[in-house]
Amino acid sequence: MAKIISLTHGKDLDGIASAAIVLRYASKIGKDFEVFFSEPQTLHDALTKLVHVLNKDVSEIVISDLGLNRRAELVQRSLLPDDAVAAKLALLARDADFWIFSNEISKKLSKIISYREVPLKNLVETLSKGTFWNNDLERKFKEVISKEKEVIDKCLETLETHIIKGFKVALVKGKIPAGEIAELLAKKGYDVIVVISPEGKVSLRRGNSRINLVPIAEKLNGGGHPFAAGGTLNYGWFDKFLAKNFGIYRKKEIVLKAISEVLP
Repeated sequence: MAKIISLTHGKDLDGIASAAIVLRYASKIGKDFEVFFSEPQTLHDALTKLVHVLNKDVSEIVISDLGLNRRAELVQRSLLPDDAVAAKLALLARDADFWIFSNEISKKLSKIISYREVPLKNLVETLSKGTFWNNDLERKFKEVISKEKEVIDKCLETLETHIIKGFKVALVKGKIPAGEIAELLAKKGYDVIVVISPEGKVSLRRGNSRINLVPIAEKLNGGGHPFAAGGTLNYGWFDKFLAKNFGIYRKKEIVLKAISEVLP
């Protein structure tokens, strides 16, 4: 049977919802489905790994939420424009992707995805069937909440405050979903919040609506939205070793320099 491949971002609701819509589409037209997860910075590697499946009976590859301007909304409009479940998935994804969170479910799903509490392929299948929330997801969400404060408190111990051109910049180091700690620091008056992971990934969030994060992210080989963006410090193995084992995060001055060059 012909197969449809979904190559999508596996770290946020937009990417997961996109894959769920593709799976729903494949089921409706009687085709097999397989999902692969990637990130914008590793898209080339992911495409290279996909080469082997192209020799099989693959009818279509849908790339979504990987910096190619194809989010869940666009996937839904292209594949299932009249499907109510797909439309709801697209709305939930937009609510999370634009950091609106007017819907409680989008916020809960985003937390579960961020903390990897549910196997992503299982979540894609659940959402594709029109189940946006259930008792199992609620249980996982409560587990996230119970440990979230401990994770945030640990990362806050690494907090550095920098004043750049009159703007208050927070720099946090550690493995934590940026949105969670950014919400807290924005309330404390920070204009820009930076989270650097042990792998050298940089997450940017803003607490000041006048700031556009995209130019900063672009200087860090990344991209995103004005309110939420990301990039990379291109950590080598030794950088990762120092960060993971000794809490030494090198190259942070590159981020501060990028912010300084962009802020007015």
